[in-house]
Amino acid sequence: NASAEVLALASERVHVEGTVSDDALLQAYRQHRVAVVPLRYGGGIKGKVLEAFYHGTPLVTTAIGAEGLRWPQHSDGHVTSALPEAANFAEATWTLYSDPERWRRQQRTAWDFVREEYSHEAIRIALKPALECRQSARN
Repeated sequence: NASAEVLALASERVHVEGTVSDDALLQAYRQHRVAVVPLRYGGGIKGKVLEAFYHGTPLVTTAIGAEGLRWPQHSDGHVTSALPEAANFAEATWTLYSDPERWRRQQRTAWDFVREEYSHEAIRIALKPALECRQSARN
């Protein structure tokens, strides 16, 4: 349901997609060096940000896109928080895209982050106190 304004951005180099299948999205992560997640609003942890991390695709997002994640938004870790101005966002994207060492570092950091914070083991550890409390309440 893209607006006419968004559809007008389409060109030979810009493709405006509607609903994308999981297979098509996986293929996009495999074919592209940088994910761009220019979120302007939303709450909680953003699934598209974690999905890009999981697939090892470094990304550029806004401060809104980084909300809810437990790591410094302005570090040289996963996200380059860009200012709302389009020129700064484009510059942050180009910087990540064109610097192979920074790209590799962010890819490694993203994979480490997902493993440490969102793996099955991390979730099990996080839920253990709640499950133990529930178990003791039954006894």
